[in-house]
Amino acid sequence: MLKRTLRISGSIPPEIWNRLGTRLIPKLKSGSDLQLLFTAKLTVDASTAASLKRELEQALADLDLSDRLDVDVE
Repeated sequence: MLKRTLRISGSIPPEIWNRLGTRLIPKLKSGSDLQLLFTAKLTVDASTAASLKRELEQALADLDLSDRLDVDVE
């Protein structure tokens, strides 16, 4: 059977983020070889960057994702 790849890309406004898990992701699970990649970029004061990095790393560890996602400060 002939297969096609569907790709979704673009920017998602913050007010929609919570609905992705209930509206979009279940539909994506109907296919095979699903990959969901995550990139977030934000600007913070230099004085708070290190502490926010630690908080984000802890949140990823709590979600058991620390081996899959990296937090970097530029």
